[in-house]
Amino acid sequence: MRRISTAIAGLAIVTGSLAGPTAGASEGPEPVARGAQLCDRDVYVSKVRNVTAHKRVVIGHASGHTIPGGTSGAVERTSSFRDRWRVTADAAGRIGVSVGGMLRKIGVKVEGSIGIDIATQVTANSAEAIRVTDRVRVRRTQTYVFYEGVRQAYGRFDYSTCKTLDGREPDKGVVKWINDRPWQSTFYRSRGATSCAADPANVDIVARAAAAVAGCG
Repeated sequence: MRRISTAIAGLAIVTGSLAGPTAGASEGPEPVARGAQLCDRDVYVSKVRNVTAHKRVVIGHASGHTIPGGTSGAVERTSSFRDRWRVTADAAGRIGVSVGGMLRKIGVKVEGSIGIDIATQVTANSAEAIRVTDRVRVRRTQTYVFYEGVRQAYGRFDYSTCKTLDGREPDKGVVKWINDRPWQSTFYRSRGATSCAADPANVDIVARAAAAVAGCG
């Protein structure tokens, strides 16, 4: 038998910053372009448009281990580092946007709306290993993959911001659109062990991906 632990996460990550480009200093107030939409920075709420959404599986750790026949119960093994990513710095501000609406585009049911945290940088972790425990019952010696991974939704979108103008009131500005920014959200997490001999139809999509990463034939 094998156990899969799952968790629903409401955190979504966007690489980028809410701040628009800073105009250089100039003499006199910066002119307002014809047709520009004026805004009040103290109360302005960002808008979102042109949202795209897709799904993917990301395997953080996956290692194959030979489990002797006759093994039954909890088994712990080291799972090696693969391709885990993490946010390294947060920028000020949030975009109020319905991530649920984004996820429904790809058939993921999520209730309500959550904020998207703006992140300035996303980098790979240094190499590491984790200990993964699962319960198995093995009649004959076979290879098990001990793993950790997630399912993610991801895509791109445009968002608006209230940009200040040089030489004018600091709380006033014009609406500026920041185009083609990335977003992602983890909505399912899986960790455990799966046999290389298991029927793919009987294990979840993260376990199948981990088995492929570990080289199960």
